[in-house]
Amino acid sequence: MDLDAVVAIAQVAADSMGSLGVALDAVTIPGAAATNDRLDASTIEIGLGIHGEAGIRQSPLLSCNELAKEMITTINEYGLTDKSSGDEKIVPTVKSGDEIAIVVNNLGGTSNFEMSILTNSCVSLLESMGCMVSRVFVGSFMTSFDMMGASLTILSLAGTKSNELKSLLDAPTTAISWPCIDVWKDVSTSRPSAKEFPEVEAPTGSAAASYEGVKVTIESFADAAKA
Repeated sequence: MDLDAVVAIAQVAADSMGSLGVALDAVTIPGAAATNDRLDASTIEIGLGIHGEAGIRQSPLLSCNELAKEMITTINEYGLTDKSSGDEKIVPTVKSGDEIAIVVNNLGGTSNFEMSILTNSCVSLLESMGCMVSRVFVGSFMTSFDMMGASLTILSLAGTKSNELKSLLDAPTTAISWPCIDVWKDVSTSRPSAKEFPEVEAPTGSAAASYEGVKVTIESFADAAKA
């Protein structure tokens, strides 16, 4: 693929995606004379820039499900520019029936556990909207030092170049930060990861474990070392 072809398909991808970041605090920039402390412990910022630029708005803390809804709704309402009819018009980023790929990006200071919960919320909501989430990329792709937050990118695979985009997303690579993922194609059944497993209750009464009368002897490693 020559450089002109790379530019062309990159522009198709850029024109087919929407992205939004959310953070619990601004980034600490090395060497800065002051710390950006505009966000307190109970406030998040939606649309916060990766260098700490002001976002769209601030909000009280939200659950992962609420955060996923906020991010997806904002991305969808901002929309994409449709030029197919000759006149430019703004259309929703995704609609029911669309195949999509998403990137859930760690902005730097978010744990893998929290990233997994947010990813599950995003996939569940998008699939409840009728979208087919065939590819899910989760990781630290573009970080901002210690910023506590994440960004969501939604790429529509419903356009005329969708097959080319999918083949490039699935192409083998030696890039160490680009993960190999499974492609979910079976839309006739529910995603295995969406299955809820019931909580296992701890035994009570006579079935509960009892440690009464149990003695445990722990060897002294210091004494053993002297022997």
